[in-house]
Amino acid sequence: MANELNFYVLKTIELQGVEKLYCLHGNWSSIIHIAHFSQTNLSILKERIHYIIKQLLKKHPRLRSRIRVIRSFDSQTNNEKHLLDLFDYDEELFSRTDILQNFYSFYSGQENWMKIAENLSNENPYNKELTYIFPLFHFKLIFNENSPENSHLILLTNHSISDGQSGYIILHDYLTLATQNECVEWEINRNLSPNLIDLTEKPYTFLYPILSKLCNIVYSCQMKYLDNKLPTKSILINSNQPNDKRYPYIQPMRTHFLFTSCSNDHYEHLRSICHKQNLTLHGPLFACLILTIQYLFFPKFKRDILMNFDISIDYNMRNRLLLNNYSLKEIVGFYIGVNSIDLSDISVNMNFWSLANYCSKETNKKLSDGEVSFNTHIFSNIINDDKNDFFHLMGKSSDGCLSEMNYSNLVQFIILQQLFI
Repeated sequence: MANELNFYVLKTIELQGVEKLYCLHGNWSSIIHIAHFSQTNLSILKERIHYIIKQLLKKHPRLRSRIRVIRSFDSQTNNEKHLLDLFDYDEELFSRTDILQNFYSFYSGQENWMKIAENLSNENPYNKELTYIFPLFHFKLIFNENSPENSHLILLTNHSISDGQSGYIILHDYLTLATQNECVEWEINRNLSPNLIDLTEKPYTFLYPILSKLCNIVYSCQMKYLDNKLPTKSILINSNQPNDKRYPYIQPMRTHFLFTSCSNDHYEHLRSICHKQNLTLHGPLFACLILTIQYLFFPKFKRDILMNFDISIDYNMRNRLLLNNYSLKEIVGFYIGVNSIDLSDISVNMNFWSLANYCSKETNKKLSDGEVSFNTHIFSNIINDDKNDFFHLMGKSSDGCLSEMNYSNLVQFIILQQLFI
């Protein structure tokens, strides 16, 4: 639609690094922000929907942006150029109902909001030729007249446009506009923040080109070593057309929501436990993810299917993660680092809190010694090199694909005490 209408392009920037990764080779990744409601008067969320969307379009240039992809195919490589077009605010165009309706939709029924959110994230946002994505944001209002506490406002955001905070701000602004008494006209904002890589300092100045080349070689070797190490089965979104030639490297795979939460109670409880262990929240939370994913990779009867795990209430992790007799080759772990390209293993005998401390120390270490900014640029170089082994490996890996960057053939972690997390 954005190609057919006469939008005025105010500014165009080329996507690099992480922003480019999330729309590479016709694939996509979505971020979901959700507001849950318990009140009965929910009509205010949709009564002035066109006014609300127009004000958001004025204030947030990301909302009126488009991803445009220029491709050239040959027998040796697949070259792509990814552009972000910022449209100027056009009062006439953004007053048209047919345009505003692209930014929102309503649902009234009994279907679970988590299932709706998951389905939204798996809808292909591209046009048929995979050359552009517009819009990059979409609101979904879910109403349940018989059960108001099951009403929700979902904001779907394309990952390539996310800056880590705009989703929360846009959702907050939506609720502010919906609940205020007067219709206030907001000013037009034409300033689009630069790419993440442009905001990240490049360390080691003169030595960086040499270090970058060495890291490229090491990373390529690690990726080859990890090729097909994961005993998981990916599910294609379009299983009826498994060899769609529009996707030369990676066929789109279904995103499955492994973790869901509908309140802050769990995180508040987890924070108090962490403070008793003199840890910040991220370390133990990552360790919790490691243990849980390890368990969920091997359901009793459905070894190829990941199951949902609701973390909105307290669980006894010992009961959830039963010690089993799987061999070391069968066990998969999950380690979430801070932008690290070190894919090494962790000791089999590491218990929960030791692992939590390890994650916390590694995170703080990477943040303090400049490794994050260095790895950000290294990773950007890898992504921007279309001839890199990284993409050829992803193309022939039937299982894992992008997840290969985060997974490793870790072993089972031992829980030494009963934990209620």
